[in-house]
Amino acid sequence: MRPGVSRPGVMRPGVSIIIPVYDSEKTLDLLVSAIQSVFSPEDPNWEILMIDDRSSDNSWGNICGLSRQVPALRGIRLDKNYGQQNAICCGLSEARFDKSVTMDDDMQHAPSEIPALISCLELGGFDVVYGISRERHHNWYRNIGSRFLNFLFEKSLEKPVGIGISSFRALRTDLGKQIASAASGFVYVSAATFRRTKKAGNVKTGHSRRQFGKSNYSLRRLIAIVMNICLYYSNLPFIHRLRRRTPIFCIAERTPQRLLIAGAGACQLTAIKRARELGISVVTADYLPNAPGKSICDFTDPASTFDFEGVLSAAMRYRIDGIFTLGTDQPIMTCAQVAEKLGLFSFLMPHEAARLTDKRLMKETLKNAAIPSVPFVYLNSEDCGSLPFAFPIVIKPLDSQGQRGVYKCSDREELKALFVKSLSYSRGSQLLAEAYYESCEITVSGWVECGDLTILTVTDRLTFEAPPVIGISHGHHFPTKYLKSHGDEINALSRDVACAFNIKQGPVYIQMLIGSSGIVVNEVAGRLGGAHEDRLIPRVTGFDPLSWALNAVLDKSYDVGLLQKYDFRANPGYASMELFFARPGTVVSLTSMELLMEQLPFVEFAQHHLKQGSIIPAIESAAGRAGYIFFCADSEDQLQSRRAAVYDKLEILDADGRNLVIKPPINIGCP
Repeated sequence: MRPGVSRPGVMRPGVSIIIPVYDSEKTLDLLVSAIQSVFSPEDPNWEILMIDDRSSDNSWGNICGLSRQVPALRGIRLDKNYGQQNAICCGLSEARFDKSVTMDDDMQHAPSEIPALISCLELGGFDVVYGISRERHHNWYRNIGSRFLNFLFEKSLEKPVGIGISSFRALRTDLGKQIASAASGFVYVSAATFRRTKKAGNVKTGHSRRQFGKSNYSLRRLIAIVMNICLYYSNLPFIHRLRRRTPIFCIAERTPQRLLIAGAGACQLTAIKRARELGISVVTADYLPNAPGKSICDFTDPASTFDFEGVLSAAMRYRIDGIFTLGTDQPIMTCAQVAEKLGLFSFLMPHEAARLTDKRLMKETLKNAAIPSVPFVYLNSEDCGSLPFAFPIVIKPLDSQGQRGVYKCSDREELKALFVKSLSYSRGSQLLAEAYYESCEITVSGWVECGDLTILTVTDRLTFEAPPVIGISHGHHFPTKYLKSHGDEINALSRDVACAFNIKQGPVYIQMLIGSSGIVVNEVAGRLGGAHEDRLIPRVTGFDPLSWALNAVLDKSYDVGLLQKYDFRANPGYASMELFFARPGTVVSLTSMELLMEQLPFVEFAQHHLKQGSIIPAIESAAGRAGYIFFCADSEDQLQSRRAAVYDKLEILDADGRNLVIKPPINIGCP
């Protein structure tokens, strides 16, 4: 059992429609369309499960295509042809809702009759309700076989007299799961049903003629079914010795699992692309209609990542298999809450996520664990009275992200002027006030497995001030200049942080400050960083925590074995992630990133966040980045030389031909 928070799937109230499929490529589109006319696409409490019993035609291809168009549909392909009953059991074992309906794939069962079956099941207090046709359109021997099975069930299984059976039925899913889990060798769902319950009912239904193909039931097959029912469901002495004990089905493949990524901005682009490369179907939730990730995913939803109810609604509507975020803090809490509600895997419980997203809880956790951090207090109003530390101070919302609302105040008047502005980025009524610490910033990125933290990278977090805004990162420089002097201390302190926040598995992101009073922890997050660490870390370490995270949340295996041998202090590489900004203005032209990479072959990837005609506002937070550029080098000197060459080529021009790119100092020094 992996150490993350993984709960067994919770059956919610709703309907799972289970359809065994064999050589029915021509009917599947029509069947799904007919089901959609009965159940609202906006209603999250139903699903279609198509079990392909190793069809010889393109049925599986059709199922896969439909799963990318119809959020309610999932498909499973068996490794060989097992037969209809086995395929039904596979569907029952996978059903997510508390009521299941089984029906044929040939359009002879009308989806419009499903509500009547469900209503009878619920109102009649039954465990199973069969749809019995007013007029059957089967071959003569199949009709005779059905009558004989009815007779056999009444005599040997004590089926209630007068209750007819068919493959069109509604049943309680927990009963279906019992049948599927207990079966071996041979299974006949109705026979197994009457072994467990006599609470059965009937509903009169229609029965249409087949539009395509022919029945897969031959006379020989019907005879074999009858003989196997006698063998496996009779109570004759010693007959159990003749029964086989083999699996009734084996799954070969599934339609793509569905992952909801909270956010579709620049920070999430790599995750969306990587998930799709891994064969995952991606749903994004983002309130911005033009978020760049929305154009490359399978499904989108307009819910804000702060909106738990909205994201939960999207998760249920798209029947997700996992939920994940990276790059920003607040969605971590949303993801943890949704995962708990739906019984999905999560790296963090909601109360653990709260300590990593609410700065009040974060600071208290650091304090209680005796982890060094700057002095702090909470402010209820701009009339703050006496502070326990001198100006300048830093104020920040308790629940914001991306440096929004983080201001440096030089005196009490400036605090009064900025209090309301800072609070406007919060949903609360208090601000966090910290003593200003003259320092450099470093960022620790790591992975925790079984409670053991491995640091992957430590970078210098290069920042600038745009008064009153403070601490805006314009780049990450790998490795930190403090590697030799403070490497052991950084390692020990990071491990203490992971332990204090009870992080057992998954990514960790820690901001530290290094100044005259030593190292203090500034902030902690249970995620990959927002400075494209999902691309930087694999490039400089060979490890891929993004793919690990994606696999983990979908309950797939991943290999972290080599982590035990990795020591970030011995990594010989050099790299820089430049997060460039631009002065206010209107963009008339930009340096082509393709051209820049041609002219500077050492640039490995780059991206503009702006385009021609974009209006650049004053810098208020990290959200104002104009783009990013990444490159590596063999030495510190070469890295700085390449950095200079990048900014010599990079241009964002306004109508007067002025280059709006803000060129930071080439050699970043710290106080």
